[in-house]
Amino acid sequence: MAGLGRRNISLPAYFSSALGFPKQFAVCLSSSTKSNGVMFFGAGPYSIIPNDLLIYTPLILNSPVYKFIGESAADYYIGVKSIRVICCPLINLETEKP
Repeated sequence: MAGLGRRNISLPAYFSSALGFPKQFAVCLSSSTKSNGVMFFGAGPYSIIPNDLLIYTPLILNSPVYKFIGESAADYYIGVKSIRVICCPLINLETEKP
């Protein structure tokens, strides 16, 4: 387990301080059990050969709660509509209604 948030105790912040590169990281997770994902720290350029089926998921930098109180969140978020394990839906999430 590694902390990848935006605070000074995160792994990117530690690498930035110790090795002198920007507090940036990139993660590429594989959807297959036959291949590994990859993680990069620093500002790149990153060198990988992407699959034709590459899917990009944008990060949400602040949750609605943090926007409401006017602070920056320490974490990253992604929009999740459902969760599947081995192609079987576990849960669908309603994001339109509280």
